[in-house]
Amino acid sequence: MGKKKVHHGPPPGKNAYLERRRVRDDVMQDANRQTFEQYTWDCLCMVLNDKTVMGKDVFGRKRIAKIHKAWMDVYKKFIPVLLKRDETDAYRVLFDQQLQKILQEYFAPFEERYYWLPVTEEAKKKTYTGEG
Repeated sequence: MGKKKVHHGPPPGKNAYLERRRVRDDVMQDANRQTFEQYTWDCLCMVLNDKTVMGKDVFGRKRIAKIHKAWMDVYKKFIPVLLKRDETDAYRVLFDQQLQKILQEYFAPFEERYYWLPVTEEAKKKTYTGEG
């Protein structure tokens, strides 16, 4: 028998161009995410250290570092709200419950704040009163 042909690159039937484009798009999306994370953090640091906003209680380097650590912990905990995973619904419910406690009458549901993201099945049933 002859030797089995070895394929390099995408499996047969896959479009190599589309795979390269998907990889490039993923890299660009990640770069955009990191850029906006950093920009948001930089702006928040300036606000937290601005006397016209914070009054006499401006945040210095140590308090800002403490906030950054806590912010990253919350960010990592709730990243599933933005992803398409089995646990997305549960995380979105918890995310909104915590924000509703903080913002009270100024709270807007996830689907309004992130209107461009697909609505999950659980969200279609949600009442935002703490009940499913």
